Amino acid sequence: MASGTGNDDTTVEEWPLADAALAFVAKHVSPDKRAEEVLLEGVEGGHIRWRCDNLTVHGDFQAYPALRTTFAMGRTLFWRRSEHSRTHTDWQAKCAVWMGPLVGFGSDGKGTNWPIFDPCASTSLTASLVRFHHSDIVNWLVTQGFTSPPAVSTAAVAAVEQPISSNDDEVADTVVGSTSLVDTSPPAVSTTAVAAVEQPISSNDDEVADSAAKSTPRVYAKQFIDQHPQLAGEDSKEYIDRLFELCGDRFKRKTLQNAYYTKTRKL
Repeated sequence: MASGTGNDDTTVEEWPLADAALAFVAKHVSPDKRAEEVLLEGVEGGHIRWRCDNLTVHGDFQAYPALRTTFAMGRTLFWRRSEHSRTHTDWQAKCAVWMGPLVGFGSDGKGTNWPIFDPCASTSLTASLVRFHHSDIVNWLVTQGFTSPPAVSTAAVAAVEQPISSNDDEVADTVVGSTSLVDTSPPAVSTTAVAAVEQPISSNDDEVADSAAKSTPRVYAKQFIDQHPQLAGEDSKEYIDRLFELCGDRFKRKTLQNAYYTKTRKL
């Protein structure tokens, strides 16, 4: 389904283009470079869904025919940071390019897939008209302590977040629009692939259920800090260390730091 049609979850407002999404994050995070890092951390971690109108695969399909299936699996590694690859985002052009020695994907036949790399290969994935899910962005900013939860009307019916799965149906929905393959095969190829296999990307139901269990019900870092005020004579490092010990495994130290410094800037 194309953006801007159908139910509210597919409207332009709910799926803003990359530059608009970054501008929204920058309203809550400064400087702008930090805003970019915060947004992409959420995307890489699977907390913020994304889609694009077109995904183009450039590669040597003669030497590596498995690349022809990359458009279906490419989204699973597009934003992942790896020693094998890099991703560049042009926010104004609303596009992003992934580059790395990808030659295909391995599979155990049970839903677990992983990328296969060859040092001799040169592959790129170009996503155009990139969009990010607005509600996911808001939730991510809240959990990172950059903003407060949006006000909810007492008459409103509580909305249940759908878990972010990684099945084939979502892959088809995420990469919206057309997909094209650009063959960059040389006239003659006589290289021997030495595949370097990255850790498998799991997509089983147990992992999705575990992720949902950790995020619901949501206990916000800023609320936690309000419940445990800073003691007299306690410096910021000592205070954050104490908060980290008190919270158990509910928050990362970085989340508590973001929430603390956001609060102190407003005082």
